[in-house]
Amino acid sequence: AISPCIRTKAGGLSAGVAILYKPFLNAIAEWTVLESRAISVMFRLKGMGDFVFTSVYGYCSEGSNGTSNRQLWERLADDSAKVGKPFLWGGDFNMDVGGAKQLVGQFNLPAVVKHTTRNTCITHNGSSIIDYFVCHKKMTLFGGDEPSIEYEGLMSPHASVSL
Repeated sequence: AISPCIRTKAGGLSAGVAILYKPFLNAIAEWTVLESRAISVMFRLKGMGDFVFTSVYGYCSEGSNGTSNRQLWERLADDSAKVGKPFLWGGDFNMDVGGAKQLVGQFNLPAVVKHTTRNTCITHNGSSIIDYFVCHKKMTLFGGDEPSIEYEGLMSPHASVSL
């Protein structure tokens, strides 16, 4: 599932998201939540039922105060409510964990933010945790305890995060 980058009003390229999965995982639906920013795949797993994984790329330099990131979270929450299945959102939210937890509460999402204890993005301006997961409460056991950092230093300035 791919939602490619798009041209911004300023003429630059913006985002682009993808979900790569092996065919045996039994994906039953794919859709774009927000062009170039969020894409979802519904999986059907034996013994677990249906759940939705969404790959997210938030708007840079906005944090939780920016209108665009708030609208992105509204779209994610609306989409998850319409689908009505447990969900797992993951990606580069370009927003700190505190802001994400605040939005989980404001949108009354039945979810928790799962993040590392170490920084996931390190730049010349500083470091922060902006790559994490928003995990539906029915998915918390599936998601494990704490995400881990994988392949550190290979995808600068970000570190890959996995559950």
